[in-house]
Amino acid sequence: EDGLKGFEKANDLIPSLIITDVRMPGIDGFELSTRIKESTLTSHIPIIILTAKADQEDKLTGLKTGADEYLIKPFSAQELVLRVKNLISIRKKLREKYSKTGSFNPSQVTESSLDQKLLSKILEEINNNISDEKFTAEILAKNVAISVSQLNRKLNALIGQPAGQLIRTVRMEKAAKMLTNKEASIKEVAYSVGYSDQSNFARTFKKHFGKTPGEILPE
Repeated sequence: EDGLKGFEKANDLIPSLIITDVRMPGIDGFELSTRIKESTLTSHIPIIILTAKADQEDKLTGLKTGADEYLIKPFSAQELVLRVKNLISIRKKLREKYSKTGSFNPSQVTESSLDQKLLSKILEEINNNISDEKFTAEILAKNVAISVSQLNRKLNALIGQPAGQLIRTVRMEKAAKMLTNKEASIKEVAYSVGYSDQSNFARTFKKHFGKTPGEILPE
């Protein structure tokens, strides 16, 4: 109905993609795009701006707000559908690429400086608390100042992993590195990545890598 309601819905639903007209009551499409891209919860969402304006300056204004695509009316419905599919496909491939690893550079995951900053903070919190068995998704969410559900939606959108899974992934990769480098015994490694129960550590490790901790150890 209008730009303000669109912004509210975007924050409630965290959609996969937003298509907005420029001319709307409340706030226009340029302002909506700016707000979406400047909000931690929604900054990752691709935006397509539609407008009847053919002026190059207006197009530049739209792109400066962070919009991913800018379509001038009249346009073919087929072109719009193709652009939607392309934007969603690009993000799907990125999610798949980072869905099983905790070793990634935030700048490779997203071009958004806001999202890069959030991902860096998340990884920092996990690594700083990696030996704490009681460190959970709830604590991580509190430390980065957003709710658990919002954190999970954000991480799923960016890397295809909810918070709990990412914590586990980082722990397992750290454990594998320590074992490969013979830095400590299996029991010591388990403790260092937050597992007081060695059998639970071994089960989680095998589920993650398909091998037991002992099979990872070099000869």
